[in-house]
Amino acid sequence: MYYNVRLNIGQAKASPKGKFLVCVALLMSLQGCSAKAWYEGFKERERSRCYHYRTTEEINDCLDQVEAMSYDQYRREHRKESSP
Repeated sequence: MYYNVRLNIGQAKASPKGKFLVCVALLMSLQGCSAKAWYEGFKERERSRCYHYRTTEEINDCLDQVEAMSYDQYRREHRKESSP
């Protein structure tokens, strides 16, 4: 038998920023503290912001922009810009 029990003792609602930081911390703990983990964490935050748009077209355009560059592409671009 399944019982749905909720304990509201000392619970506070987590802000989106707090949830993001928890996700990044979890990601880093699973993958180690790497640049790729940070990059993916920030991409995830941007993905979640896309869903604040009103129309499906705006959401899809936003998601396309977020997904436009992989971590490997980002690293290549960053190296080009850092080179003298």
